[in-house]
Amino acid sequence: MRVRLGRRHRPTSGAGCGQGRVRPRLPCACGDLTQNEAGEWLIGYRFSMGQASKTPKEVLGGTSGALVVDAYTGYNAVTLPQGRVRVGCWAHCRRRFFDALATAPEALDFILELYPMDAQAREVDVVRTAAHRELRQLRSAPILAQLHT
Repeated sequence: MRVRLGRRHRPTSGAGCGQGRVRPRLPCACGDLTQNEAGEWLIGYRFSMGQASKTPKEVLGGTSGALVVDAYTGYNAVTLPQGRVRVGCWAHCRRRFFDALATAPEALDFILELYPMDAQAREVDVVRTAAHRELRQLRSAPILAQLHT
């Protein structure tokens, strides 16, 4: 089971963006928990007011599989030492390459080559299926090998 966790900014006062103070990023556990009989993904959310590892432990403690998260250490409670495998997302990775444009301008080009695979999967309606995963693995390996060198 693959799970994505994220943290979101939340205004403490005011009706919209830019009004009032913004609280620190708060954990909001969300995950691809299961599929129903029609093959549709069921997604659950859990909001927490704090940044401790309490929420990730309550939601994912004792489970296994991949965990798509950023580098926030609050997730260590469910990934280290023998928990879920922490995997990154291209959005977070792309940010770091963007920051390094001055020294490695070609790095973003490699990442941009990965996105058409998902567009193709949407066109043939295979998103989040075994065929989508197979497409990603087949087409991304040569791109990532080039990026690695």
